[in-house]
Amino acid sequence: MDFEDSDEGDEDWSKPVNDGDGSFCSNTRNSPKVSDLNFPKKISTDIEHPRTIIHIDMDCFYAQVEMIRNPSLRHVPLGIQQKHIIVTCNYPARAIGVTKLMTIKDAKTKCPSLIMVSGEDLTEYRKMSYKISEYLLKYTKKIERLGFDENFLDVSELVNSRVSKESPSQFSGHLYGIQDNKADLSGLKQCGCGCYQRIMLASNIAQEIRDGLYNDLGITCCAGISYNKLLAKLAGEKHKPNKQTTLLPEFTLQLLHSLPSTRNIPGIGYGMSKRLRVLDIDSVLDLYNYNQEKLITEFGQQTAKFLKDISAGIDHTPVVRYGLPQSISDEDSYRDLNNIKDIEKEIDILVDNVLKRVVEDGRNPQTLRVTIRKSILKDDKLVIDYGNRESRQCPLSQTIFNNKDTSTWKTPIVELAISLLNKMVDVTKPFHLTLINICFTKFLKTCSKDISTFFSSPNSKPTNSENDEFFTQRTSSSTKISPAKGIESFFANNPTLNFHKEKRDIKAVGRQNGMVGFFKNGGKRKESESNKNNDDSKRAKLDTIFLLTHQSHQFLIHQNYKI
Repeated sequence: MDFEDSDEGDEDWSKPVNDGDGSFCSNTRNSPKVSDLNFPKKISTDIEHPRTIIHIDMDCFYAQVEMIRNPSLRHVPLGIQQKHIIVTCNYPARAIGVTKLMTIKDAKTKCPSLIMVSGEDLTEYRKMSYKISEYLLKYTKKIERLGFDENFLDVSELVNSRVSKESPSQFSGHLYGIQDNKADLSGLKQCGCGCYQRIMLASNIAQEIRDGLYNDLGITCCAGISYNKLLAKLAGEKHKPNKQTTLLPEFTLQLLHSLPSTRNIPGIGYGMSKRLRVLDIDSVLDLYNYNQEKLITEFGQQTAKFLKDISAGIDHTPVVRYGLPQSISDEDSYRDLNNIKDIEKEIDILVDNVLKRVVEDGRNPQTLRVTIRKSILKDDKLVIDYGNRESRQCPLSQTIFNNKDTSTWKTPIVELAISLLNKMVDVTKPFHLTLINICFTKFLKTCSKDISTFFSSPNSKPTNSENDEFFTQRTSSSTKISPAKGIESFFANNPTLNFHKEKRDIKAVGRQNGMVGFFKNGGKRKESESNKNNDDSKRAKLDTIFLLTHQSHQFLIHQNYKI
């Protein structure tokens, strides 16, 4: 079960802000002008902030998808239900007091008119998520997906290509640190690398993206614009919903040091924040001012450097282009799962859900991972420890997936998942689970072809691009091969084995009077060789086997099999 990050704000989010001129934008008309900032006329080659990053975050994503599917839900309080809790809700519901992770009972008490829609099936959310990512590909190929509803875009190349052609006069949306849009900005510290111009242009690109998503898909989002991923994400959280915020280098520390908790920093989780609190580090400012040598003693060199860097807004992590998912998983949460029969039932359901997506994906997983979360006893009461998850994993036998009947896959995987869970839970003693996650990872590409296609279609090309050059070299000088029928036609028609017309080096193809004669005479040995001794006969047969093995090996390389 996927939980979304909550979005703060109670403004109308149903469409992008319309400034009255027919174009959708956010406070562009009153935004600071570029002329007020005294930008350098030329971009320095000594670039301190070379990247330009946009972070896109959908507004109450699950709720939006349901409202797109059913427009009558758009202006009424709506909650998305998974099990006994609200995983997200729209802004009319939030205005009444409904919040993320509120129980159904509490939500109904707060808002009796709340309409509930089940969010158990993630299919429609997943489809919309990929539609959004595909739309973003119009602007850059450097897109990193973060869950269903967030995307990082590295628009550096796009900005650099536009900056010499376009001269926008103002930022689009909010500019962090500038409370009054009419304020005099001439006193701002200038950055000689020209990043202000690039970030300003990126704010206009972000507005263009948001307009396009609304016009094409009917969905609204927030955006953050800055010079690295960390700052773009933090900036985008400042004005919600359906707004965007730009962060310039001048205001980096001001933003970071305003954060009340280290948990507000992406990358610092529940466990790390607990360790930091032991050192009396609560806020990001506390972390920024803390002695680095003491951090190294506590966390080690690498982690200490990471912590100090992010407290100063330093983030060099690249935008990782998305492709096929590296893992496919499903999970569910529970009030209290405390008997083995219920566990087996839930694992069966989760494995079935994940296998449907694995079949759709077309690749075979090599690893199964099971994750659980337990309740802990605190003051004689069971309390959910949200930050305490435990996992076990093991390899998956590929023989499971050899059966084309995919319905046979589930039973051995369920049994394996239960055995992994038994390593984490002693079912002979009382236990209390609040979450189970089933995950498949380390996917292996499958090939629909088998070795018979090598003989039936010798001129077929490999599907793996890594073998393209090899295949081209092998066939570039060959004549067109007609489709062969069976192994005899293959050896008769394949120019690399056409011994009727070519004489090959005896070192490459074996003995002339051995395997060559064997194929010339349809597998019968010449009469002149009938008097040869048994050793020669054995060597000829070995030559034949060698050739078959060698050519089969080359075929398997072509077909992207692993030997």
